[in-house]
Amino acid sequence: CTAEDIYGRVGEISSAVDISTVYRTLDLLQEFGLVASVDRGEGHRVYRLVGVEGPHLHLVCRSCGKVTGAELEPAGPLAAFLEDQYGFETDLSHLSLPGLCRECREHREAAARA
Repeated sequence: CTAEDIYGRVGEISSAVDISTVYRTLDLLQEFGLVASVDRGEGHRVYRLVGVEGPHLHLVCRSCGKVTGAELEPAGPLAAFLEDQYGFETDLSHLSLPGLCRECREHREAAARA
């Protein structure tokens, strides 16, 4: 869900919390590793509890904004290459890959055929 979604839910309970408090709290929860955020593009971020789905990659559709979780295992060789080649230790638990989801690809291909 987005920070605005959370703010709306909190607002149903109390009007004493403003949106900046929600953002600060989400930042703190991220620092503690309890929440992960995914950029859906154009500055739109969604937040998810860590551990609910287990570690995974985030596949972010740049057309519809849908975020899909994918297994981490295929990214292992990429992480190993980056460490060997550049000495860079990759945090795969925060890896988001932009692209097109199946539905948006099919829609685009159908439009191209028409």
